[in-house]
Amino acid sequence: MSETPILIAIDTETLPSGDLWCVSLSTSPGTAWVTQDLATLSQLLRSLVDDGENIQVIYHNSFYDHPKLQDVVSPSIPIDDTMVMARLLQLESTGLKNLATRLCGMTMTEYDDVVKPEQRRISLDYLYSAREIASRPDFPSCDPRWVEDTVDGRVGIVLRKPTPLSRVNKQGRDTGRIARLIADLEADKRGKDGSRIDPLKRWREWGEDTAPIEVELGEHPQACLADVDPDRATRYAARDADATFRIYPILRSEIEHNGLERAYQIDMAAIPMVARMLYVGIAVDREHLARAADDLRDRTLNVRDQCWTEAGTPFNPASDTQVRDVLFRQRGLEIRGWTDSGLPSTQDDYLLPLQNADPLVNLVVQYRRLSKLRDTYALPLLRMSARDGRIHASAGMTVNNRFALRDPNLMAIPQRSKESKLIKDGFVAFPGKVLVYADASQIEMRVLAHVSQDTEMLNIFRTGRDTHTETAVAIFGCTEAEARTDWYRLPAKRTGFGIVYGIQGYGLFIQLDQEVPGRYRESDCESWIRSYLDARPGVKRYMDLAASAARRTGETRDMFGYRRLVLAAQSRREEVRGGAEREAINFPISSGALGVIKIAMALLWYDLTAGDWSGLGIEPLLQLHDALVFEAPLDVAPAWRQRVLERLEEAGKLAGISVPITGIGKIGRSLGELAE
Repeated sequence: MSETPILIAIDTETLPSGDLWCVSLSTSPGTAWVTQDLATLSQLLRSLVDDGENIQVIYHNSFYDHPKLQDVVSPSIPIDDTMVMARLLQLESTGLKNLATRLCGMTMTEYDDVVKPEQRRISLDYLYSAREIASRPDFPSCDPRWVEDTVDGRVGIVLRKPTPLSRVNKQGRDTGRIARLIADLEADKRGKDGSRIDPLKRWREWGEDTAPIEVELGEHPQACLADVDPDRATRYAARDADATFRIYPILRSEIEHNGLERAYQIDMAAIPMVARMLYVGIAVDREHLARAADDLRDRTLNVRDQCWTEAGTPFNPASDTQVRDVLFRQRGLEIRGWTDSGLPSTQDDYLLPLQNADPLVNLVVQYRRLSKLRDTYALPLLRMSARDGRIHASAGMTVNNRFALRDPNLMAIPQRSKESKLIKDGFVAFPGKVLVYADASQIEMRVLAHVSQDTEMLNIFRTGRDTHTETAVAIFGCTEAEARTDWYRLPAKRTGFGIVYGIQGYGLFIQLDQEVPGRYRESDCESWIRSYLDARPGVKRYMDLAASAARRTGETRDMFGYRRLVLAAQSRREEVRGGAEREAINFPISSGALGVIKIAMALLWYDLTAGDWSGLGIEPLLQLHDALVFEAPLDVAPAWRQRVLERLEEAGKLAGISVPITGIGKIGRSLGELAE
C-alpha cells in the first residue's frame, strides 16, 4: 500500500430534477474524464481500495457532490473539500471558477453562459404552446390583486387586474404577457444593463396565473448541460474537475500555514454525516402541511383585514414603504432605528418596542410572521416533497463555520410560537420509525465557562446545579425558590444566553418584551447585565481580553483554531468597533460549541458506518442549532438516544472542555412533538 494517496478530484453535474447527469474526474493537472457510467466508476474506486491503494477524493462543495455519490464513494474513502478550505481561510470568493482564475490563472466559463442560449430555444418552444392554451375562450382570467401604486401623490395600495396572459386586440394581434415575452425573445431584446431577458425568471414571476398552463404542459422547462452540444458540455464538466485538482495543493498549504489544520479536520470528519442527511432527507406529512398552508392563509387575510380596519385605509403590511408611511407619517409613532439609506426602519426589532403605543404595530408584525411561515415554509415544503414525500435540503457553511441548511432553512423557523409548531408538526418519522432528538444542554454557556475559567460558572456545571437558577439569584438577590418562578427565571435565562452574544440592554429588552409585553423595563435590562458581570468576574475578564485582542490583531479564534476576521474592531468609529468587538467575544464561544457538535457527529458517523450500530436502519436527518435528529426503528430508538448523549459527552472530553457536556434526549413522531 502506497503511503502517498492517490488524489482524485470529482465534480458532478445534475439535471433540473436533481438527478445526476455526469461525473467528472481528474488525477493530474490538465487532464479530466467525464462519465455517466456510475457502476463502472464505483467498481473502479472499490477495486483500488481492495488493492490496498490509499485514495483521497477531493470535492469543491462536498455538500452538493457527496450526497449524489453515496453509492459510489464508500464511507471508508477520506474526502477533502477545497470550498471548505477557502471558507476557513475567509477568502473573498469561495467559488471554484474565481479561485481557479485567481490561484491558477485558468480561464473558466460560467454555467449560465453555457446553458442560457439553450434556455432561449427551450423557452420559445414552451411559450408557443402556452400561448395557444391561454388564447382559448375558456381559459380562466387572472384574479385582481392588491398592488403598490402612487395614489394622490403618495404610495398606496390599489386593486388592479393584471394584463391577461393572452389578449387579442381589434386588429387580431395578441398583446398578452406571453406574446410580449415571445416578441422580446425573438427580437433579442436587452435590459438596461445590456443583459438578455431571462424567460424562466419572467415566467416564475407570474406565479399562480400560469397554473392552468402547467397542469397541461408541466412546469416551464429549465435548460441544463443535457441540452447543450455534447462536446461543449463535456469540456465544461471536465474543466471543473481539473480546476478542483489544481487549486487543492495551494489551498491545502494555506490551511497548514494559517494554523487551521485541526479545524479543517473536524469539519471534514463531520461532513460525511451532513451529506447523508441531505441524501436521506426528512419525511413530511403532506396532508398536514396542506391544511397548515390553508390555515395560515386564512389567518394572514384575517390579520390583514384587522390592519386595514385599525389604519382606516388599505395598505400592504409586507411593504416597508407603506408600513413606514402609515406608522411614522400618518400615525406619528417614534422612530427607533434607521436603514442604511437613512429611512426609518420597519424591522421587527424596532417596531416591537412600539406595540404598546399603537395596536397596529403588533398586527403588522403578526401579519409578516404568518405570511412568512406560509410562503417560506408551508407552500415550498409541499412543492419540494412532491417527488418522494421527503425534504432534501441543500447545505453550506456560514461565516461562523455552522453547517447551514438551505432550501429550506429549517434553522430559521421561529423557536417559540404556536404557528411555528404548526410547521414543525409537518416533519415526521417514516412509517415504522420514530425521530430521536438529542440536544447538547446549554453548550454555549459551558464553553463560556471553559474559555473564561470563571470560578463560579465552573463550579455550577461541575456540580450539576441549574445555571439559570444561580444566575437569577446572582442578579436579583432572590431566594432559590423565587429564582425558579417565571418572573425571575425568564430574564435570568435571556441575560445568561445573551451575554454569549455580547447583548446590550436594548437587545435584551426587545427579547423579553416579545415574550411578555410590558412586564420589564429597558433600564432594568441594563442593570441585570451589569449585575451578571459583577457576579461573574471571569466572564468580564474574558470579554475585555477578547475585545482587546481583536483590536490588536483584527481577528479572533476559537479553541480549535477556527478563525474569524474582525478588522472592524480597529475602526475609529465607536459603533462599528463595538459591533466587531461583540463579534470577537461571541465567535470563540459559538464556534467552539459547534466544534464539539461536529466532533460528536464524526463519532456517531463511525458508529453508523463501521461500528456496532451499522445496518440497524438508523439514519441521520438534521443538525439544528445544538441538536441532532435521527430516524430510527422503534425498538432501537431508546438505546440510540442514549448512545448519542454518550457521544456528546465524549466529544466534550476530546475537545478538552473544562466542564461536562450533558444532553437532553427525546423520542417522538414529529419535530413539533420533540420541540414541546
